[in-house]
Amino acid sequence: MDPGDLLRRRHILWDWNGTLLDDAWLCVEVVNGILRPLGLPAVTLESYREHFDFPVVRYYERIGLPTDPEQFDAISHRFIAGYHERFGECSLRGGAEEALRALHGRGTAMSVLSASRQDLLELAVGRFGIARYFASLNGIDTIHATGKLERGRRLVETLGVPPAECVLVGDTVHDFEVAHALGLDCILLADGHHGRVRLEATGAPVIDSLADLARALRAA
Repeated sequence: MDPGDLLRRRHILWDWNGTLLDDAWLCVEVVNGILRPLGLPAVTLESYREHFDFPVVRYYERIGLPTDPEQFDAISHRFIAGYHERFGECSLRGGAEEALRALHGRGTAMSVLSASRQDLLELAVGRFGIARYFASLNGIDTIHATGKLERGRRLVETLGVPPAECVLVGDTVHDFEVAHALGLDCILLADGHHGRVRLEATGAPVIDSLADLARALRAA
């Protein structure tokens, strides 16, 4: 999918964490802060990208964290608290605002579709002053990162735009799975929460950076 084709789409659905927001590194550090007191091995950014998954309980199980409902809920709250304590250290991915500005300037409608809880998503997007680029911000109603397929389905139904005229931009295999289930094309951004090898296995186009996309959009 070239930038010219992207500009011809009527609506773009953006993932937030790892796609527009550079936060995979912080997730690794917060997870390690949970693993350490339990005597469990630390994870690296590379292993995180290789094994992270949705629903997130599946990933926690892989790295040895307890996943019975009560302990999983407690760990989820610890993760959210640790994440938001240091959220101010995060930045947008390079080229993110430039890409949004280029698309918005061409009249392309855009929304955010995230597995983050709705109120936390709104706070995060608001912090960077980019909410003006989006028709809507669409999160879920839990902190447990269960996935966003149902939320995506509701969003697409309300857009009034044929799926063939939409595209989802994300950074995980889950984004591809959501796009496929909704009948949308998908572009994946490497080295967010999943690495390039996992993303390329989906068969979807994979780009290296939003800065490259922004430059291509300006030239299209």
